[in-house]
Amino acid sequence: VTKPVATDQCSATLECAINWKDDGVAPLLAQIGPSTIDLCTGGQFQQTCLQNIVAAPGVDVSKNSSVVFHPNPQIGPAGTYYFIKFTSLSFQDPAVPGRPFTAYSARFNLVGMTGTWNSTIWGEISSSASIASSTSAVSISSASSSSVAVTSARSTSSVSSVSKASSTASASATARANGAVTMAVPGVMVSGVAVVVGVITLGASIFALGL
Repeated sequence: VTKPVATDQCSATLECAINWKDDGVAPLLAQIGPSTIDLCTGGQFQQTCLQNIVAAPGVDVSKNSSVVFHPNPQIGPAGTYYFIKFTSLSFQDPAVPGRPFTAYSARFNLVGMTGTWNSTIWGEISSSASIASSTSAVSISSASSSSVAVTSARSTSSVSSVSKASSTASASATARANGAVTMAVPGVMVSGVAVVVGVITLGASIFALGL
């Protein structure tokens, strides 16, 4: 993932971009395939996804290279607490058979946010300064409605134009229904296994990533 990275800042009043590319190291993007994308927060072992950006049937990360979304300002406070989570819908974690492969971006800063969190979420964040693989399920709450634009690896197009694959087309429709917004994934961490397809920096740590 090439965006967002730890030094990036995005505003709730603007579109945020999530970009990625294959670096030729397994697992390849072709293996990871269709994936859901969420905006999350939390720590190493406990995480909470706050806004669904791309819902099932997901976006094929091997055929697209970017997604943009509008952060919902009500999902949390401003700060460097947020990261992007990719969850493959077809590829399993090599280290934990039966579990979907997940990858994360670096933490990045969101400004213009107006929401608040309870002590549970603050506890997740303070439990770790970096994001690592999680073995527990994450609950996803829908955000306000907005459109998601997907950029093809070969050319720029809207989600609807990516409908070459029917699954991707329905993904855009579902994403809109679930309040998709722009997000950038500069780096992604592989859940449970140090597999590199790109490298992302999360806080002061560097993780092997899958997107």
